[in-house]
Amino acid sequence: MSGVSQGEGILKQFAFADAVRAIAHSAVAGPNDPVYPQTADTLAGPKYIGALACGTCHGAPSKSAAYGTWRMSRHADAYATLGTVRAEEVARQMGVPGSPQGSDRCLACHSTGGGEPVGRFMESFDAAQGVQCESCHGPGSEYMADDVMGDSTRARQAGLRMPEEGDCLVCHREKGS
Repeated sequence: MSGVSQGEGILKQFAFADAVRAIAHSAVAGPNDPVYPQTADTLAGPKYIGALACGTCHGAPSKSAAYGTWRMSRHADAYATLGTVRAEEVARQMGVPGSPQGSDRCLACHSTGGGEPVGRFMESFDAAQGVQCESCHGPGSEYMADDVMGDSTRARQAGLRMPEEGDCLVCHREKGS
């Protein structure tokens, strides 16, 4: 499966293996006040905890330093791009009313959990951190504990997902599809 992604004004083929390497992941194995939620953690089931929580462990070199690599990626800035004049122009062309940063349609690809009910987020979550770890790996509240993360089988049973190309193609798809 392949897709097309727009970058720097030209269309380029989406390459899953290259994307995974760019964010320092193996496909096999302080912010300002939070943008949302206003109230959190009110629904049963797994919750989004946010990249800052993930970074407490995955920022260390012994844990692949994935947080730092992600932080320097365009994914980390995906929400911020919605605040640009260009984003407002694109949103207007797409018929999106109001600010792109407040549109579920835009947030679905530009911020983790965009469009999810507020009760699916822990207070530690901040949408302004962009496309975070849990966009690919699933809400982390159930698998984030050290003893669970230390056991890959338990982590997967608790909801940890390993990203596949189809996960990326939800957003990195041909324009207009």
